[in-house]
Amino acid sequence: MTSFKDKKGTAWDIELNVGTARKLHSRLSLNFLPAAIPGGGKEGEAPAWVGALVRVGEDPGLLADVLWTLCERDAAARGVGPDEFAERLDGDAAR
Repeated sequence: MTSFKDKKGTAWDIELNVGTARKLHSRLSLNFLPAAIPGGGKEGEAPAWVGALVRVGEDPGLLADVLWTLCERDAAARGVGPDEFAERLDGDAAR
């Protein structure tokens, strides 16, 4: 598990697992499932999820959607909705 801080200094934990990878695929058409499974790829080949990672890296809006998907349960517990969550993301949080 890893974490990042938004511009208000709130720490958000994110974890890529089979459940969150399935959400990312169904909601955003991003296939991170092989990254969620240890050894999920053939040796010597670029991992299947690299294309998804490139897409996310090129699109800040998509990055916000990915982070929201990974953090939404925690955000709901904190009373933070998707718009407020996105507004809390700045350049530092996206690094």
